[in-house]
Amino acid sequence: MSGGRRYRVALAGLLVGLSVSGCAFDGLNQLALPGTQGRGDGAYTVRIQLRDVTGVDPNSPVMVRDTDVGTVTGVRVEGNHALVTTSLNRDVELPANTTATVGQTTVLGSKHIELAPTSGQPPTGRLADG
Repeated sequence: MSGGRRYRVALAGLLVGLSVSGCAFDGLNQLALPGTQGRGDGAYTVRIQLRDVTGVDPNSPVMVRDTDVGTVTGVRVEGNHALVTTSLNRDVELPANTTATVGQTTVLGSKHIELAPTSGQPPTGRLADG
């Protein structure tokens, strides 16, 4: 068998194998990036409901007062809002009534999730896993 033919047969076999196994790859944002915040020991998950998350993707940063404290691990549509799943560093302490907004990280348009205590209300409880 010639080298070119062997290559085509191997490629065809790989494609058939992937399609039969049901593997799905949604792009590089599906993979955790090295060095991102919210991935270490003790990190916890917070789910946020937002109306508009245009420009926010998995691996987008989560910030508190311009400090990177976590990362977006998932975004999906749920009814008339988006459900954003985030992973936060274990030392992030915020009240349970924290608000979340979409912020713009750079002039060129990079987006992030900004967490802040609710203005005009006293803090209540503590933001926790889930």
